[in-house]
Amino acid sequence: MRKLIVSAGGLGYLPIAPGTWGSFAGVIIFLLAGSSGSVLLTSVVVLVALAVFSVLNVVLGPWANSHYGCKDPSPVVIDEVAGYLVAVLLLPIDGVNLYYSAACAFFVFRFFDILKPPPARGLERLPAGWGILADDLAAGLYANLLCQCLVRAVVPVLLGASLPAALSIPQAGLLGFLQGLAEFLPISSSGHLALTQKYLNLSPGSHEMLLFDLSIHVATLAAVLVVFAHPFRSMLHSIFRAPGRYGFSRELFTKSVGFRLLGLTLLACLPTAAIYFAFSDRFEAMFNQHLVIAGCFLATGLLIFLAERLGHPRRTLRDFSPWAALLIGLAQGLALMPGLSRSGLTICVALLCGLKRGWAGRFSFLIAAPVILGGFALHLFAVMDERPLNISDWSAIIVGSLVAFFVGLWALRVLLKTLHHARLIYFAVYLWIIGSAIIVTNLLS
Repeated sequence: MRKLIVSAGGLGYLPIAPGTWGSFAGVIIFLLAGSSGSVLLTSVVVLVALAVFSVLNVVLGPWANSHYGCKDPSPVVIDEVAGYLVAVLLLPIDGVNLYYSAACAFFVFRFFDILKPPPARGLERLPAGWGILADDLAAGLYANLLCQCLVRAVVPVLLGASLPAALSIPQAGLLGFLQGLAEFLPISSSGHLALTQKYLNLSPGSHEMLLFDLSIHVATLAAVLVVFAHPFRSMLHSIFRAPGRYGFSRELFTKSVGFRLLGLTLLACLPTAAIYFAFSDRFEAMFNQHLVIAGCFLATGLLIFLAERLGHPRRTLRDFSPWAALLIGLAQGLALMPGLSRSGLTICVALLCGLKRGWAGRFSFLIAAPVILGGFALHLFAVMDERPLNISDWSAIIVGSLVAFFVGLWALRVLLKTLHHARLIYFAVYLWIIGSAIIVTNLLS
């Protein structure tokens, strides 16, 4: 009997990905409850089922670990059922939305349950049944937040509903998620944001949307400061101590790592600023041109491929030349075009210039700080000159920024691991696929 319960009626014994099969039990519960058409009744049923499966998991978890001889054994899938029920809690169920909500929660929950972003993976260390359950509840919470955005922002478009031009809270959350995920992966957050905004009937090139984009960029910049807090503190200490040690001589920039990094950062920002002031209007107009974005996706993928093939990263910051910093700054300036990944271009150019992978990532995110903050200030003043922002504008900015910050914390750690332990070529393949798909779609339409 206990085997039947922990396996959700035997679903946990099905071959290949038993956790995925187990989640179907949650789908059935949600569809049966949602068929009533009552939001209140559906929520009550989901909450009761969630409580029942959670209690069963905690009570039978120690027995399952002992019986199967391992922690969180694969036949135990009632934790996946509980996690899925968290993912569907309070999702829309009116009309066909019931099936969109069920399907969206299923795929998004499986995504987060497999990747287990912090703190989900750490929760597995909790004792007995709590460790089996807690990581799935965390994955379910992540899935619920994203599904609220997807179902409320994307499904109305799929159903042909007319959306208001103003940015809604669900749309802001969805765009914040995309920004946090794509900013630190070399796949161009600006290109993905522009395509999604166009799809949601927003205006990617408007001052309001550009201000929102820059706001969520500032949020991901805050994530950089959190992840690199220790290196930044070390750099600041080096900068403050260096004048007393070396004086204001050439040695200040040749022997002090902090001052050398500061000088190279400011140097790299010069070509970026020059390109921005010379071509910003043209770049902003490109946010509405799908074929341009697709071409930039393909170009970014090509540069990543060349960097993987031709790059010989062996230099440290001490022997990294100012000319290389200028070249990286030039790449950052060109990345103002939607579809050209800022992190992708700057990291790849740094690798082609011979900078070691770890330093390439750090330098890329360091030179982004003054550019993002400067762009945010300029667009904020431009929008405020046109009209004051109302409470809904600020609410969308705050929600999008919070989502971008927390997703960015996770995505940045993924990129840093990828730089050290894996190849960037997988991102190039992704960009080639999505760029080609956009071109084909536009040619056929």
